Amino acid sequence: MELSSRASSPQLIEATSVRIESDLRDILPLDGELLLTRFKRAETLRIATDTWAPVDARVRPARVPSKFNEPSGAVVVDYLVPEVAWRTVALADGGHLMVHQGARQGEIPLEVSDADRRRHAGSPYGGQGKCDSVVQTVLTHFDGAGKVLGSVLVDAVLAVDVAVSQEGIVAIAQAGARDPAQPRPVLVPKDEVERVRAGLVDPEPFGPAGTGVLLLNIDDLSNGMSASVPCFRPRRGFVATDGQVTAVAFTPDDRLVVQQRAPAKLTLRDSTGETTVELPLTNASYGDRSYYDTGHELFHRDVGAGVACASCHPEGGDDGHTWRFSGFGPRRTQAVNVGLANTAPFHWAGDMPDFKALLDEVMVGRMGGVHQSTERIGSLEQWLYSLPAPVRTPDDPAAARGRTLFEGAADCASCHSGPQLTNSETV
Repeated sequence: MELSSRASSPQLIEATSVRIESDLRDILPLDGELLLTRFKRAETLRIATDTWAPVDARVRPARVPSKFNEPSGAVVVDYLVPEVAWRTVALADGGHLMVHQGARQGEIPLEVSDADRRRHAGSPYGGQGKCDSVVQTVLTHFDGAGKVLGSVLVDAVLAVDVAVSQEGIVAIAQAGARDPAQPRPVLVPKDEVERVRAGLVDPEPFGPAGTGVLLLNIDDLSNGMSASVPCFRPRRGFVATDGQVTAVAFTPDDRLVVQQRAPAKLTLRDSTGETTVELPLTNASYGDRSYYDTGHELFHRDVGAGVACASCHPEGGDDGHTWRFSGFGPRRTQAVNVGLANTAPFHWAGDMPDFKALLDEVMVGRMGGVHQSTERIGSLEQWLYSLPAPVRTPDDPAAARGRTLFEGAADCASCHSGPQLTNSETV
């Protein structure tokens, strides 16, 4: 990826480009430097603005310990490896906040006996309590020098954006809603139900059910930014929306701006979360037509275990994580924006004959979801098939060099041939 700079005058325009590593995400201006983030690694880089040379200062968030409730009933402590830096924003004191994901590092048991299911009703990817899924949202605080001050788990699925107001309110956009009518992979004890009815415990023990914005005080982070905090629940509350939230920001007078899709609109809210102004977003070509897509909704939904398909396949790609499953060995997340149509069988071992079998195994069996209708399965399948692959254009010189290597010395085309780049053999 290239970073460009321009200096202009009435007589002259100068441009500077510097080749930087791939997968860049955010750019934050610092004193004499630019702070860059890398998406999948959740890593920060620094570039000196006088020489445009990289500064030797790479920083990643720390691993965060978390308790996991296994389907067998066992409780284990494992670590979450930092990855997928959805958004990084600057703070008034020169530091910055990064909202990113953490993926479970240790071995994950996939086999669940019928007896275990009856006793504990959990799924292999989580779902028995707050913040026990294999992918979790983490908020990491850095100081002005890039030092990690602390990280905390946030009770949210697909926290795709974060903003901080001048008075210290932190807003986190949760895009991974769940269907409140869908059965959850967890049994709530009778005494717990009574405690909820009596108002003694949180009536929503597994996080906000819908899409919306979590609000918290930045001072809460200062008091609770510790790996010993099992799961942080924002104290200012949750602002529910009628559509998937894609971005948040604050105006200079500290009003919250919320952008959402289907229905597409911008909403301005005061510090309490109450709506003050609503601005519908229309497109001249589409008018008021809805952008709702069943396949998109299923892909980004909290399926049941506190994790969505997009948690491991952010923006249709992959998180770069290598998983360890009992009895299977290491398995790196596969990208799904690669032109999946007509490439069955699916999954790592090529043992899923069609898309329905894949959903039954992963979405239902591992992620704690429910079986979907034929029509909904078809919607998700076609939505995935429509994702554009992140490739260079054919006239790009780098693409031409890659094709020469692919078809020549590297001998890739001996197996990856034809319009689908496959010989349909499983090895």
